Amino acid sequence: MAFSPWGELFVANVDGNVSRFVFDNSGNATSNGQLSGNGLCGPIGLAFSPLGRIIRFEPFLPQDLTLGF
Repeated sequence: MAFSPWGELFVANVDGNVSRFVFDNSGNATSNGQLSGNGLCGPIGLAFSPLGRIIRFEPFLPQDLTLGF
């Protein structure tokens, strides 16, 4: 899991997608959708580059995941 530069939480799910969460002023998480497709196949970790691009880590295959938003 990783926090984006804008404060959104991204969580890698082994079923092949990435869940997104935003937080209210009290710190309560709310689902903000999921990322799927785009070659996702059992991500095990996430990170953000200095430019704000999300990097997914899959077994033996770290890749830059271009987000469509």
